[in-house]
Amino acid sequence: MNRLSRPALLLIGLGIAGLAQADSFRCGGKLVNSGDRLYDVQRKCGAPADRSITGYTLDAYGRQEAPVEEWVYPGGGGAYSVLTFVAGRLDKVELRRP
Repeated sequence: MNRLSRPALLLIGLGIAGLAQADSFRCGGKLVNSGDRLYDVQRKCGAPADRSITGYTLDAYGRQEAPVEEWVYPGGGGAYSVLTFVAGRLDKVELRRP
């Protein structure tokens, strides 16, 4: 293996590892992933138990740019999942326990 191919393989491996860490959420037999649109998540998972706009992203001038919305889905044992959407796309999935 030449010197150039080792760093290239390392970068490819890191890229694949980054993809594997993407936030995802399973509802029933369906899977939603970070980057999915609001309507795709609702179509796959149904209506959330709670839904609220928690803030806005700001542009370079401090003006409101895109809404940040949280959807809550109940889980087992009192735990629940909070899905955070930014500008209509799934950004983050958090599992919270009481």
